[in-house]
Amino acid sequence: MDAVDAVLADLGCADTPQITILNKIDVADHGVVAELLSLRRDCVIEASALTGEGLDRLNEEVAR
Repeated sequence: MDAVDAVLADLGCADTPQITILNKIDVADHGVVAELLSLRRDCVIEASALTGEGLDRLNEEVAR
């Protein structure tokens, strides 16, 4: 995550809102990871492209 933040800062995009997506929740439980990431990130979404779980929330956040 620090590398991503550094690249965004280099591009002048450090203040651009970000969405952190944890995919494949149908395969693995990312609950603990999501909880820890939410301490450093404003928007953390757990999703599954396969089942569609979490995609409604993702669409809502993108629309903001």
